[in-house]
Amino acid sequence: MNASTPPFDTFEVGYDIPAKPGMDEADIQTPCLILDLDALERNIKKMGDYAKAHGMRHRAHGKMHKSVDVLKLQQDLGAAIGVCCQKVSEAEVFARGGIKDVMVSNQVTDPAKIDRLAQMPKLARGCSSVSMTPPRILRRCRKPPCATARKSKPWSRLTAAQGAAG
Repeated sequence: MNASTPPFDTFEVGYDIPAKPGMDEADIQTPCLILDLDALERNIKKMGDYAKAHGMRHRAHGKMHKSVDVLKLQQDLGAAIGVCCQKVSEAEVFARGGIKDVMVSNQVTDPAKIDRLAQMPKLARGCSSVSMTPPRILRRCRKPPCATARKSKPWSRLTAAQGAAG
């Protein structure tokens, strides 16, 4: 957990959180992400070492765990460069959580969602990169009703992937 998260004893199981560390498995409220932290850290390091040994950069897939804390471990221990998301709402969660390199690999065509992507760096405490695909999305951002996207220039990098999604 990050430093701004209150201690577990301030949360109510079943209402605020599904479980507390050390709870009996039968008492855990589902759905709940349960991790073997030693195995998780070992696997994250292994993936990072493999990528580094082969001269590759890798991006974590947020849909696998949907957890900002797990992604931060992937960046800290495994040198992940950022996160790949399928949905705008997933990308917003990671950006608000402080992830600075967010790629939406799905084809976002809804003007309202394009506007939300354009707002992400303002919400995101330093989100510096949002990638979208395909190139026609950028053309749509220059036309109404994408007024926010058209007026907003907070990006340090806005990329439209050519010929690939995913």
